[in-house]
Amino acid sequence: MSTSQERDFIHGIIRLKRPTIAIEVGVAFGGMACSIHSALSHNMSDTGVPAWYTGFDVWDTHGVHQQFQQMGSAEEVSAKLSDIGQNFALVRINTQTEQQRFRDELAHRFTNGIDFAFIDGCHSYEGIKNDFFNIWPRMAPNGIVAFHDTAVIDGCREFIADLRIHNNGSYDISDYPYGSNERNCGVTVITKPGFGNVSIDEICGSPSAPEEIYNKEKIATPALDNWWQENLNLN
Repeated sequence: MSTSQERDFIHGIIRLKRPTIAIEVGVAFGGMACSIHSALSHNMSDTGVPAWYTGFDVWDTHGVHQQFQQMGSAEEVSAKLSDIGQNFALVRINTQTEQQRFRDELAHRFTNGIDFAFIDGCHSYEGIKNDFFNIWPRMAPNGIVAFHDTAVIDGCREFIADLRIHNNGSYDISDYPYGSNERNCGVTVITKPGFGNVSIDEICGSPSAPEEIYNKEKIATPALDNWWQENLNLN
């Protein structure tokens, strides 16, 4: 579960990024869901552009040995989100045992891509890997993926280490090893490098012209390595 500090952080990213499609894996009691949905609603008020939140969770006992208790319910999360706005959907699914259904849901619901994804579901290495590689092909060109618990849980931390090892330069990884005063859970954010289609609109004495700066930002990236290809092919 996320802390208020982490929820404020993600809320701020969404206010800045202004995504129209945001998803979350691992909704539980809905604390982060409310933060994401609230930010989307504020953006809609500012821009008039519709935005949508979709949350995926099993809302049941889970784990290989059913060792984890149910955390929250779709009904109580729905009630909380309804107090904020109506542009949301909740999908009851086990993204580990129903991976093909999860991929089908993503393909059917997000034909134009996902702008923001928050992954906080199964925290085993295989679990976080499965969720990421099922979601990544559906991300919009400048979409952002954020992970929770990447500092303190072994599976999450090792997966982020592997993302960094196998990075061909086509994405940036930023770690924020913070949380509450009791436990610095950690949030990691994956973004595309550079500034997308944002143009320089103010000249303050750079030694280079804007076009030269844009050229400096262009990165020649080799093909993704076998680790990437094998995992994408599995999904």
